[in-house]
Amino acid sequence: MNAVVAVENKKGERLELTKDPDYIIGQIDGLGPPTAQINTSKMVGYDGETFISSTAGSKPLDIYIYFQGDVEDSRIRLYKYIHSKEYLKVYYQNSHRDVYIEGYVQDIKIDHFADMQMAQVSLLCPDPYFKNIVEQIDGGSQIIDEFTFEFTCDEGESFEFGTMMEIPEIVALNRGEITNGITFRMRMNGIVTDPKIFNRATGESFGISYTFQAGDVVTISTRVGNKSVKLMRDAQEINIFNSIMPGSKWLQLDIGDNVFIFEAAAGQSFIELFIIHRDEYEGV
Repeated sequence: MNAVVAVENKKGERLELTKDPDYIIGQIDGLGPPTAQINTSKMVGYDGETFISSTAGSKPLDIYIYFQGDVEDSRIRLYKYIHSKEYLKVYYQNSHRDVYIEGYVQDIKIDHFADMQMAQVSLLCPDPYFKNIVEQIDGGSQIIDEFTFEFTCDEGESFEFGTMMEIPEIVALNRGEITNGITFRMRMNGIVTDPKIFNRATGESFGISYTFQAGDVVTISTRVGNKSVKLMRDAQEINIFNSIMPGSKWLQLDIGDNVFIFEAAAGQSFIELFIIHRDEYEGV
């Protein structure tokens, strides 16, 4: 096969299946988009049904691995990396995508008496989407650089070392196929009161009713199943979930360009905002 495939267990032990001479990947099922569940309602006296909602289910993934060389040794060595009921991360790279997907091993089927022994490793991936290997980070300082060294300055002349943005905004690009949750990280360089982040396109916002001090770092995760608001202060992590402003929305990253604007009741210029995300794909 033309793709590069590797697996990694919960201990971080990695097996490069397509680069190891003891293994050959025969087939992988489940590399396409996940199956959707469409919910509808039947209306009495009318033809057809009414659409209610749709969701993507978990993704089954089956990897067929043929043993080479010393078959007994290859099979036993595979057990070191892949354990039934345990976590497993599968890496997949082709000419267009370099991604991974996470799941749990449901079954490992092996015919010990076949002429060419093969292991069928079956996984269930609760999150059905493939994630880009590269994590994207957008944002940072509100100061725009205006010059680079080296320079000379005659008496009476002045230079702009930087320009503070009047409306602090960050553009985050989602090149994937899925609208997904993101991580906002705010670094406070002074006293900041009640910061709030807006999605310019939707008008939705997420705010925190809290007074922060210089050196504080706030991390907001809006991913489904992993929503959190945490403050790191003096090397201690504090859960400030209860400080979320009423009416706040868990902002998502839509496909394409996303513009986020932030403000604060006081100390807006002391905020450095970073947006961290991974592009996600239905299939490879």
